[in-house]
Amino acid sequence: MKKSLLLLSLGAIVSLCACGSNEGSASKTADSSSTPVTESSSTKTESSGKEEKAAKLTQAFSSPARFTYANSRPTYNYYTATYAFETLDLFDDGTYQLNEISMTFSGVVLPEEGNGGNGNERTNFVKRYYGKFTSSKDELDEDILNLSLGSPDRLVVFNDASEFYDTANWTALMSKKAGTTYSYDENYQLVPTEGEKSALDYLKENVFTSLELSAVVSEAKIDFEAITVGNENAKLGTYKDGLNGGYSSPAQFTYANMRPSYNYYTMEFDMQTLETYNDGTYVLNQYSSLFSGVVLPESGNDGTANERANYQVSLYGTYTSEVDDLDEDTTHVHLSEATRIVNRNDASEFYDTANWTALMSKKAGTTYSYDENYQLVPTEGEKSAAEYLAENKTPAVDADVLPKEGKLDFITFEN
Repeated sequence: MKKSLLLLSLGAIVSLCACGSNEGSASKTADSSSTPVTESSSTKTESSGKEEKAAKLTQAFSSPARFTYANSRPTYNYYTATYAFETLDLFDDGTYQLNEISMTFSGVVLPEEGNGGNGNERTNFVKRYYGKFTSSKDELDEDILNLSLGSPDRLVVFNDASEFYDTANWTALMSKKAGTTYSYDENYQLVPTEGEKSALDYLKENVFTSLELSAVVSEAKIDFEAITVGNENAKLGTYKDGLNGGYSSPAQFTYANMRPSYNYYTMEFDMQTLETYNDGTYVLNQYSSLFSGVVLPESGNDGTANERANYQVSLYGTYTSEVDDLDEDTTHVHLSEATRIVNRNDASEFYDTANWTALMSKKAGTTYSYDENYQLVPTEGEKSAAEYLAENKTPAVDADVLPKEGKLDFITFEN
């Protein structure tokens, strides 16, 4: 893995929740438009508004990544390739968070020699659906968990490093951006028509009715689910987790070419989101998909690619922020060293240093080596949550965000 977010291997990754209450450490805010229009309350809060103990993350799953090719050639010299996967978190209070992650590129160039591959980023997004779930073990296989996800009552969207929406903390800026429509004039120029949209209307337009799926518990795996949105019966839930800012980075493309020595190369697609909270805590997520053998035909939509790995990593810690002296639209954020890591890795592993289990200890402690027949042989061991955190945590780092655009500069951690 390249020197971007995590200093751990692609086989040991992380994701985190913004939990806890560090009262008195609230950060500075950057923009009055981020003030919620209406105050929301949470089923996890006391009537005084203080947060109760956060729900415990009990299981997390990830899907294999999906490759989609949309080709406009030969009519137009244009195509797009989309790399997407999903993750699902389950909590002990019967709630879920379903993440839909998507990165789209065009103009991908993969040279036969050298690592000078490149691609044009077109769009990226993370959609996070919140709701309640029910579950039952499969009658014929106790490792299979059958899940029913109810209608989402909250939607958080990080869109293309230009928009951020949270139906539980709706703002005037969100209302304006969601309500603005676009059309082409007689000169084929895109013209905006400003409007407004409520959090409820946005929710109804962009969430599903319900979703049935199955998970493999020992592998922390779910299948990729096609999500159909549009739910006129959706209702807003009550949340007050103190989320005061959401930011996403542009997607990054990295090409690692082993040719001509070996007939092999990989393409890695990465993006990040940052969440900041009123109690002075943050969650920094990195989403990554790794592919090889990408075939993009001149005609037709039968593009193919071999998925190698994917993950969602979340890092937890504390932060401070300050508005730039010369540019009020820019905020400088200082992120502390990570104090918690959660890992949803490649539809095969799940780690959470705050909720460590015997299975996590065994998986994290197992090492692999090749025998004389070049077969991969595991050597079982154990690793504590503290050891895992010490090996994989990231150092403190500074970052810049644009609150009005919901944009984060991609953060690179040096080894």
